[in-house]
Order: sequence, then C-alpha cells, then structure tokens
Amino acid sequence: MIRISWCDKEKREVYNGNWKNKTEINKLKIWIDHQNTIRHKEYYWLEIKEDSNVKNYIEKRKDKIERDYVEIL
Repeated sequence: MIRISWCDKEKREVYNGNWKNKTEINKLKIWIDHQNTIRHKEYYWLEIKEDSNVKNYIEKRKDKIERDYVEIL
C-alpha cells in the first residue's frame, strides 16, 4: 500500500492521504512532482506500508542513486 503525505510549511503540520494500491505509484509520483512545483507553501511525498511499518518511499534508480521524497525529523 502507498499514500501521499504532505506538510504545510507555514502551519508546520503533517497530513496523510488514504492508502492506495501500489499500482497507482506512477500516477501519484507525477502528481506529487507537479504539486511540489506549483505549491510552495506545502511539500508532498509518498509513504509506503510494508507489513505494519510505514516509511518514506525511496526510488531506486538504474544509476544506483536513491531519490528520497522527504525526511522529516
């Protein structure tokens, strides 16, 4: 399962969307990239649920560079 999460930079709050099937991942990545381009007061990323663990989605690329959508401390 995968979901969109986002934070409001001004309010300093984090929000989570509904869980979706992993088959929608490409559509969600395109939507997130677009939103992060046009909405400067918010930041969007993907989270993935494996077993009962929720973590940030990291995309492994052919050139072995990882793309981490967000890391919030």
